[in-house]
Amino acid sequence: TVHEIVPRPIRTIIIGMIIAPEKGEDLRAGIKTSTGDLTRKLNDLLSKGKEKYDELRLVIGEEGSELKHDAQGLAAEAGKANKEFVSKAEAAYNDFSHEANNAYKKAKS
Repeated sequence: TVHEIVPRPIRTIIIGMIIAPEKGEDLRAGIKTSTGDLTRKLNDLLSKGKEKYDELRLVIGEEGSELKHDAQGLAAEAGKANKEFVSKAEAAYNDFSHEANNAYKKAKS
C-alpha cells in the first residue's frame, strides 16, 4: 500500500500540495523561502555557537595559564619552606648531638 511505501511526512507534503489553495509554483517558492530561512537561521546558530566555543577556549586557556603559574609559585614556596625546615632540623640535630656528647664527656669524667 501507499502507507507502507511512502513515509508519512512525504505523504503529508503531497496531500498538502494537492489540496493547497496556492498554485504549485507559489507553494514551491514558499517552501524554498522557508527552507532558505531555516538554513540561514541554522547557520547563524552554528556561527554563534562556534564564536562562544572559541571565547570559552580563550577564557579557559587564560585561566589555566594563571592556575599553572600560581601552582608553580606555590610549589616553589613549598620547596623553599621544605629546605628551610630541613636546614633547621639538621641544625637542631647537630646542636643536640653536640650537647649530648658534652654531657656524656662530663658524666664520664
